[in-house]
Amino acid sequence: MQLSDAHYNDALEHYLTLQNKGDNSINVMVPLLNLYVHYGEMDKAIELLKSYVEKNPKSVEGHKRLAALYKSSQRFHHYCGELEIVQDLAPSVENLRDLADTYDFLGLYEQEMKALARLVTAKDYHPREEDYVGLASFYRVDHKSPEAVETILAVIDNKKYDVNIDTMRLAMQLLLEAGEEKKAFSIAQHYLHELGGENNAIALSALFQQQERFDSAYALLTPYLVNIDHSPDLLQQITTLQLARNKMADVYAMLLGQFAKGPLPDQLSVTLIDLALKYKDYTQAESVIRTVSLEKMSEDDLLRYADQWFELKRPNIAMYMQIKLGKEYLYQAPLLAALLDVAVHDTPETMAALLSVPSERIVTPEQKMIVASIYVQHGLTKRAFALIDGMSVSDMLDMLDAQQYAQLYLDANETGKAMQLLAAARPQLRPEMRSSADKVVMFMDIGKGRSEALQQWFKDHPDDNGSWLSDAYWLAGRYHQDTLALQLMQRLYRIEPTPQNRMELTEALLLNHRYREALGDLQSLAQHDSGARTMYLEVMADWIHRVGIHEVPEEQRKTLETSIASMLKRTDMTLAEKRNMAYLMEEAGFKDKAEELFVMLAANQPFGTQDVNELLGFWGDHLSPAAMTWLENRARSATDHEKAQWLSYLNDTGHPQTVITIVRGTGEVSPAVTIEYINALAATHNTSQLTTILTSEIDKANDPAQIKKLATIADEENLANLSTKGWRKLYTLDPGNAEAQKNLGLTAFAANHYTESGAMLEKYLQYNKGDYHVNYAYAEFLQHQGKKEQAHRYFELAQSQLSEIKQKTMENKLDEAHLLYRNNKLEDSLAHYRKLLAQYPDNKTLRADFAEVLIETEQFDEASLVLSQ
Repeated sequence: MQLSDAHYNDALEHYLTLQNKGDNSINVMVPLLNLYVHYGEMDKAIELLKSYVEKNPKSVEGHKRLAALYKSSQRFHHYCGELEIVQDLAPSVENLRDLADTYDFLGLYEQEMKALARLVTAKDYHPREEDYVGLASFYRVDHKSPEAVETILAVIDNKKYDVNIDTMRLAMQLLLEAGEEKKAFSIAQHYLHELGGENNAIALSALFQQQERFDSAYALLTPYLVNIDHSPDLLQQITTLQLARNKMADVYAMLLGQFAKGPLPDQLSVTLIDLALKYKDYTQAESVIRTVSLEKMSEDDLLRYADQWFELKRPNIAMYMQIKLGKEYLYQAPLLAALLDVAVHDTPETMAALLSVPSERIVTPEQKMIVASIYVQHGLTKRAFALIDGMSVSDMLDMLDAQQYAQLYLDANETGKAMQLLAAARPQLRPEMRSSADKVVMFMDIGKGRSEALQQWFKDHPDDNGSWLSDAYWLAGRYHQDTLALQLMQRLYRIEPTPQNRMELTEALLLNHRYREALGDLQSLAQHDSGARTMYLEVMADWIHRVGIHEVPEEQRKTLETSIASMLKRTDMTLAEKRNMAYLMEEAGFKDKAEELFVMLAANQPFGTQDVNELLGFWGDHLSPAAMTWLENRARSATDHEKAQWLSYLNDTGHPQTVITIVRGTGEVSPAVTIEYINALAATHNTSQLTTILTSEIDKANDPAQIKKLATIADEENLANLSTKGWRKLYTLDPGNAEAQKNLGLTAFAANHYTESGAMLEKYLQYNKGDYHVNYAYAEFLQHQGKKEQAHRYFELAQSQLSEIKQKTMENKLDEAHLLYRNNKLEDSLAHYRKLLAQYPDNKTLRADFAEVLIETEQFDEASLVLSQ
């Protein structure tokens, strides 16, 4: 029907008249229906069509039109009903799909499942992956596993494996849930062969992993292992799987190899650190932790490492963690901060700080166990067990390995209680947990020196592979059960006669003071194995430590001295071995030989290298004449940047006069060396010479970084004119330099040049957060400009920042009093001034500031009194 807008109303009246006269023919109904829709009269249109289909129930077009009206008016339940009628009257794939989509929209999932089942078997249906996936998912939820598997495999077959990875994941999951691991693995392999893709392989492997099919998960990735050097995701997945397969030694070797090529991702670094600690490779653990972004690690990981450094008595690495994390981070993590303090300095004060950490900050079971362990070691057994009270045996076994579990109760001398709890819980434990519980009991017996219990264990477990012997040996050593430690290591060496275990056996011999046997065992190994050679030296050093060099039998002493001389002459010793030998010589009391080695190692190394640092650490702050001569020679012969580093070290160790002598004996020097010369002049309080050279250097300097250093030194030495000169020059060269803006602004403020001060500080504050000095000065500028509201905001901010300063100088205290006045706290300000005046009656600046406030507030009598005294 074609009508112009002007005739729509007339047409409507015309067809309504015909309908009222009883004309319900198609020629009346269709135009009238269209007119209702045109005017938005949807209810009338629907009622009209409903009356029609009631009289003509088999009209497919009528039901389709009615369905369309219900859909456009968002009456989806009615729409769904009409679609069902249409499907019954005239079945079609298109309508069935609309019906399935509508069921989904309405949340009628059982009806949707049935519709999809009909759809995928319909005659004219063109397969769509999402239909099969949806149907398989419904079958899975409805516990119809065979139907789900059949459906998902059908689409994979129809699509010839060209399906989305999520479809494959669902297929694998359904097959694994049905116990068909081999079939799942075969299909996954075929999929990867057809479509390939390392990411797909990792995704499917992860699914097998989630279902604890670790061998299949690993096998899926073996074709891609050649890419492991270039794929962090693949490395992570392989690591996860190998750990799950109890291949820790393989993982450790793999990650060590990767770490040698460059830093690892943070999570893998955590794994490598944990394994290094497990294998007692503490140097490696420290090396890795120095490459990690500590702030990105979980707090529980950081707590574990802090606990490890405490246990191992390695305060340096704990201090490194403190420095890297920073005060702001540690302020938000009080438990970690307290634990690191204990690891760095185990004193009554640091323990008191740990004890004062609120209980709500010690939340997770692992946190509780770490803190409890430290409490136990400090004799605070009740506090320790109050933390873990209520934790079930199964929870503790889940969280701790048998060694850790036993160690906690051994440290607390509460093994009796532990054994009672384990015995009571044992019947309810899972089989693998019972095995762990039995091992805990055996470990506690070892810690208590019960050799008969250990012998009984060996009898009861004749097929035991001895995988626990290394941990048992460690526990025996920790609790000074030296005889048991030797028995355990002898047994382990019989099972695994490796060089490493041979050296562990040597340690056990040492625990029992059997030095001759220990040296004899190592002598042949030391010819070819660097680790054994190092240990050979350690045995010698330990022997000397225990009995003294003069107590070693004559024959052995000669052997010892010969061994030392022989070692020093070896040409195949690595740098690491030479360093270790230097440490051993130092520990054994051969200081001269140790120094000789350290100097030899550092001889041609530039400043900042490990060997130079070791030598400087050996010398410490108190440098001998020989050390000073060596340092002077290195500083004189070095060039430019490295010369500055040597001179900086001499300045830092309190030898500025040496620096002055060296520089004056050198020709033209670099800016970095000049800075060290200036620092030396400042340290020797040579103000005249310092002023001369600062003036000269500021005049000729064109490098902003150099000018900044010079201006900063002038600031520190209270050379105000030179400082201002430096900052002005820096500002001329770099008007956007924040330090120049700030310092020039504060200098102008101190001279009451408010306009200049305000201009500079405004530029500074545009891109920087000011400290209290800046905000205070800028507020005074605004106050002078009459912008009191803006000034008030900055005065308040300055006062807030100043209140956070714990140790206040006299300048801070004066500013605090004046800021109280500026922030309309007059009584507090006056009280503060009066208190300061009582403490510092001779301070003229204080009197002038106080009088100024009194005069401004019209308290003239007190102002006169303050000024007259």
